[in-house]
Amino acid sequence: MSKEMLYKCEENGGNEMKVLFKNETPKSISFAEGFLGSRGNVGFRMVYDSEKAIKFIKENSDKIDYVVAGLVGDWNFNSSTIYENEEFEDYNCYDNSIWAKPSIRVFYKDGNNVTYECWKAHE
Repeated sequence: MSKEMLYKCEENGGNEMKVLFKNETPKSISFAEGFLGSRGNVGFRMVYDSEKAIKFIKENSDKIDYVVAGLVGDWNFNSSTIYENEEFEDYNCYDNSIWAKPSIRVFYKDGNNVTYECWKAHE
């Protein structure tokens, strides 16, 4: 994948959003495996950051086909399309976790897809 695929997000001082997967579907694991497994409780609640997602999509909309947001580790049950046909849609799944990472899976017009972390710590 080219450097052009690693788009910048101006949030957090212009840092790139952390890439979790490239051209791969996030997996789901059981609650017990997620909560009690090697990752376990991270010590705080990670909450889906809709503002960061919307900003990223707007800045890159000319390259994006559609976007799905969800919880990596519980993707099959907690993910939904948030951007399609150049329109935003409400995220209607569980939006936070102490073990599953809130993320966005961006499907680009060139056929590639990238899953980025997209969360903030619950305050």
